[in-house]
Amino acid sequence: MESPFVFDLAAGAIYALAAVASFILFVCSLAVAKRHNDPARTWLVLLRIAFPVFVVETILVAVALILNAVYTNTLYGIVDYLLSTGSFATDLTAIFISLVLAHLHFGITLARDGSLSRPAAMAQRLSYGFAALLAALALTAFAMSIHIRSPAKISSLGVREYLSFMNHIYRINLALISLFFVVALGAVVAAVWIAIKSRNSQPHVRFACRLYLASAIIWLLRRLYEVVMAALWSRPENLVSREPWTNILPAIFIAGLTVIVLALLFALGAKKARGLWTVVPPWVQAQPAYHGAGIPQPGYGDYGALPENKAMAQYHQGQYPPPPAAWQQPMQVGPGELNAASPVNELGGYQRPGELGSDPRAWEMSSSPAPQYTQLYTQPQHHESTQSGGYVK
Repeated sequence: MESPFVFDLAAGAIYALAAVASFILFVCSLAVAKRHNDPARTWLVLLRIAFPVFVVETILVAVALILNAVYTNTLYGIVDYLLSTGSFATDLTAIFISLVLAHLHFGITLARDGSLSRPAAMAQRLSYGFAALLAALALTAFAMSIHIRSPAKISSLGVREYLSFMNHIYRINLALISLFFVVALGAVVAAVWIAIKSRNSQPHVRFACRLYLASAIIWLLRRLYEVVMAALWSRPENLVSREPWTNILPAIFIAGLTVIVLALLFALGAKKARGLWTVVPPWVQAQPAYHGAGIPQPGYGDYGALPENKAMAQYHQGQYPPPPAAWQQPMQVGPGELNAASPVNELGGYQRPGELGSDPRAWEMSSSPAPQYTQLYTQPQHHESTQSGGYVK
């Protein structure tokens, strides 16, 4: 194996590792908490689509680089087709990640404000149209690269015509790379803006803003690398002077940084207590209550807010509920009963008139509890709160 192809083998190994890591994240993303009724779930749905597209991209590029390294450039036609298809998959991955970042911004706004403004709702719908435009440009560049590599086309073109056709493909790719860079730069600006506006928001909103900003910055660095490389190697004539070690740079800056961005977005989607929810999650209602935190219930307002205790509010305001009607009746006391002791039942408790019945033994008067329960009143009593660690039973 010649020394220049060692870098192709190393780059292929990095792409293969990225494919394995992204496939594991994709499988794990299928098991995260469902958000069927959450209006901010769109970014997570798009993220699940971006994972398999990136897996296909990394597998195609890894196979192409390893074949090129093992067979020392003898399978140039197959390697070229694989790299062209992998480049198209790379553009599709970039489109989906850009959509994920955009809709994550809208999801954070929904979680913070409860609704989107009219301009934000319009921008949310226009994002799909802009993504379709980028996909059309990527498909055009892919079709042209496949067409120029067909044996019939190569044999019918001269060197000048071939270079002119390749220049058209590079111009389309350069326009596509520039648009992706502008979108990534806009994502960073939007992430900084929403992080500033959400300083006093709930903890799960601030956590989502931090991961959104980190993902946008790393994605901008990945797009910046492609802009620099497109500016250096935009002309086909310059490809001859490329050093062999530069073949490993795309594996590091394209595959590596994309895996990091996808991992950060997956970490946000997998969170429960600090995840991006705009409605009360169903699993929260099943958790037991504990001191210092309330359990959100439907209809109690913001996520994580304690429900209002009306009885306590009336107590603090001095508004007490009226006693039961039986308590409001005057006590009927007959002659000679003021100095009589209250009757005691068989359990040692003082009976009410309705509990006496017709048993004459129940009328035995006593001012002390029953003898068999005297020890219950002579033992020292301890407050239950000291026996249960501060919890009141």
